[in-house]
Amino acid sequence: MNMTVKGNKDQSGFALIAVLFSLVILVLLFGSAQKNFIAHATFLGAQTHKEADDIIVQDLIAIIHLYSTNPDITSIEIDGEAMSIDFQDAGGLVDLNTASPDLLHLLLTGIGIEDVSTTLAKYQSWRRQGYKLQRISDFARITGLPFSVTADLAPFATVKSGRKGIDPDSAPLALLEILTGATGSGEYLAELIPAPLRSPASNVNYVVSLMGSDGTTISKATTHIPASQNDVQILDITR
Repeated sequence: MNMTVKGNKDQSGFALIAVLFSLVILVLLFGSAQKNFIAHATFLGAQTHKEADDIIVQDLIAIIHLYSTNPDITSIEIDGEAMSIDFQDAGGLVDLNTASPDLLHLLLTGIGIEDVSTTLAKYQSWRRQGYKLQRISDFARITGLPFSVTADLAPFATVKSGRKGIDPDSAPLALLEILTGATGSGEYLAELIPAPLRSPASNVNYVVSLMGSDGTTISKATTHIPASQNDVQILDITR
């Protein structure tokens, strides 16, 4: 009797070990499958993102070549849909990497940033460490401002002109209004921009915006378009 009971306990113990072992195997298999699934999903996501970027790049390059033959182009049809095109010389925008402190102060004040001096001090301290922004959205991350600031900066800022000032003749009207605190025609406001805030146009780096028929921006990219047209580059893409 005792041996039988002992045998049952041994069998029960063995059964319990077997169940636990099976559970461990299942957990490991599930974990491995989950990792494989996540890795595959990540790969597919990256692949989809790359394919989307490739399509945008192809469209942009086609548009750039059209622009090289017709600088007055303002619209294009892609896959049967009419789209508007806007070319903005990067020199007409405020380069967040290289703009003078006075120009940055005017811009940030104009878009409604509170305590601009503290924001600029934090940003300039970061820049003195040898860093530079790769995209406009980096500015909010570096300064601790709400990410929504990016949308406010996007129409007026760049990180690709390399200028301390702006070219008033190619600057958007709304930017001239912010910097001068006045209203009027672009020609009139351009004359009000003081000399220390002026820089020449880039003439090689352009922000190209592709907009749908409803005015929604479909894609936006900074492009390098040299005079030779032989080395066109897409410097960054924003969607």
